[in-house]
Amino acid sequence: MRFFQIHKLFLIFTLGYFIFAFATYKDFGISADEPEQYTNGKIFLHYLQGTLTQEENVEMTKIIETPYNRYYTALLALINYKDYYEWYHLLNFITGYAAFLLVYLLGLRLFGTPAKAVVAPIILALYPSFLGHIPINTKDIPFASVFLLSVYVGTYVVDKQRGARLSAKNLLLSALFGLAVGLTASFRAIGFSVLAMLIYTPILYKKKLHFLLIHALIIAVCGYAALYVSYPLIQKEPIQGVVHYFKESASFGNWHNLLFIDGNFYTKEQRSLSYLPVYLLRTTPDFILVLFSAGSMFIGYRLVKNRDRGVILLGLIAFLVVVNFLLYFALNPVIYNSVRHYLFVMPLISLVCAFGLDCILSLAKTKAAKAAIYVTLLGVTVLYVRSYIQLHPYEYTFYNFVSGGLINNYQNYDSDYWSISYKEASQQLVSYLRTTGLTNKKVYPCTNSAAAAYYSSGMYTVTGDQQTTDFIVCDYVNNLLEKPEPKLQLLGTVTRSGVPLNYIYAK
Repeated sequence: MRFFQIHKLFLIFTLGYFIFAFATYKDFGISADEPEQYTNGKIFLHYLQGTLTQEENVEMTKIIETPYNRYYTALLALINYKDYYEWYHLLNFITGYAAFLLVYLLGLRLFGTPAKAVVAPIILALYPSFLGHIPINTKDIPFASVFLLSVYVGTYVVDKQRGARLSAKNLLLSALFGLAVGLTASFRAIGFSVLAMLIYTPILYKKKLHFLLIHALIIAVCGYAALYVSYPLIQKEPIQGVVHYFKESASFGNWHNLLFIDGNFYTKEQRSLSYLPVYLLRTTPDFILVLFSAGSMFIGYRLVKNRDRGVILLGLIAFLVVVNFLLYFALNPVIYNSVRHYLFVMPLISLVCAFGLDCILSLAKTKAAKAAIYVTLLGVTVLYVRSYIQLHPYEYTFYNFVSGGLINNYQNYDSDYWSISYKEASQQLVSYLRTTGLTNKKVYPCTNSAAAAYYSSGMYTVTGDQQTTDFIVCDYVNNLLEKPEPKLQLLGTVTRSGVPLNYIYAK
């Protein structure tokens, strides 16, 4: 009972999260990436079970070449044996809760009280780019969760090793941190950036270099062990597998699509370094930009004024955010689909925002001032929730109010880059076919043919030939690329906030 009393606010948040998950998981369409990921998960599951077919064995040789942890999608395949996409989305919601739980646990370590700690997961839930990916993204959301796990363990490594004693507890913490970092890096190589937390460790250890080396060795060995277990190619080639892992992670050479920015299409080589900052500034909610700026300034001030435990850990959280953006500019990695490859920093940003809000409230000395802040917060929350409801289930297409919203950005920047609007477009087409009594028709989807087939209800067949098709379903960006014939009859559109996300044409 005491546990419920202490954490009642977060438990209320948890209840709200799962009500939202169970109420909406069927709303989300299949993303363009999901069919491949779930298929690969099933193949990897059969690999683990030793039941690969000859065809799957050929595919498995390709799968082990890619630096992705497949255990998550294998687990989904094991649970969702009927292969329902709706079940996949619900399972993703359930596992996605881990990110909010870890943000809360980190908040407890940083802020000390449950009332302050719960603010961070609430802010994260109001981050549409994060929330909108949870049910459909099997790579970036799990990566964000394990990255947070590494950060959480890392705070103990930094915090508990004061005095630089080689105690069994400290050695165990380093081992756990190494395992967490290796697990994180098995999802994406950028997971190694969490090691930047250890920048403060030499200050704690002072001149005892041998302590540093012992802990570094433990972290390295355990990290390699986690990577070894997660990545079959390293199991086959312990040294060359690691080399391949870093090379493939650095180049991601198998991605050759075009990026849509400033109303033009660019190859990954042509993409400007401004790609990420532009998308972040346009898609991050305005209030988060304000709170993050405030939180960063307050952290800097507190670090200069008094370096207590909480501020040092907060400084490391903010430092991780900075490090990952510096790595982006230094390495110029292949990123696309707006900000989705940087979803993992959003929980950290939420923690900094929560601290910024706490500092702003502490500056309000009168009840009237605090009441004004709370009323403003309530108004902002209602405003953003209303906006998200209007976009649902395409929350990740959100653009902030300063940039003009989705209506002012869709002609120049990505909107439905996951192509989940093919569900709604396909359902509109099915309704049209039933109303008109048409049968045995062919449909050409510009992309995401799996979604078009899955939601066909047996009313049409999917074709890859645009010339012989009867209907065309095309999302906004691919509609610009493929330029369907002007003489096509527009039957309907999928829209949100007055913006077309998908078109349905008849030939």
